[in-house]
Amino acid sequence: MANGARLALAEAGGRAGGLRIEAVYLDDTGGGPRWSPVASAANARRAAEDSSTIGYIGELDSGATRFSLPITNQAGIAHISPGATAVDLTRFVTDELDPDRYRPSGDQTFLRLVPDEE
Repeated sequence: MANGARLALAEAGGRAGGLRIEAVYLDDTGGGPRWSPVASAANARRAAEDSSTIGYIGELDSGATRFSLPITNQAGIAHISPGATAVDLTRFVTDELDPDRYRPSGDQTFLRLVPDEE
């Protein structure tokens, strides 16, 4: 995924909408073979604490997104996922699977690039 983002940015001359874009690539595995809740949240906090952040291309896994999305949402950062397909990230399923728990700001800031699981 990171290589695809690098290629797309290079092909666009490092610009989007006339603005120069500097991408920061973070690893949500924490050095392990799978995503880590600690690393996912830390990455989102890093993005949220950087005043130049305009967007967050998030994790492939819905589980990791559940940790990072509330953080980016509270910071008002657009959060885009190329693979998080869990329905509860965007739609009400049950009281325990309510998308509002990922939207502490009250605004929808999450977009996925693939269809959800249903």
